[in-house]
Amino acid sequence: MAFGLAAGCKKQESEPAPDASNSMRPTSTGTVAGPIIADNGDINATLHELTLAVRRYVVSTHTVPKNFEEFAAKSQAQIPAPPPGKKYAIQGQAVVLIKR
Repeated sequence: MAFGLAAGCKKQESEPAPDASNSMRPTSTGTVAGPIIADNGDINATLHELTLAVRRYVVSTHTVPKNFEEFAAKSQAQIPAPPPGKKYAIQGQAVVLIKR
């Protein structure tokens, strides 16, 4: 039985490349800029990407933002504008749209 466990614990030799649109990237000044969230016209995809960005932020900083505005400011993420009359908010563990 120990053989089965040892074989299952083999480390992957290569890791998948991170999604460049959401990874932290160095700027020309040597600092690290936040992720870029692309506006691809699909609001559900945008909300999903924003949710993933918030989760990455929490893991990397070990802090939970009080609200979406704090996340946007501290993460330095490039975030697409929400639809007219709406704004982004963090509810539970997801980014959602709410009325202004």
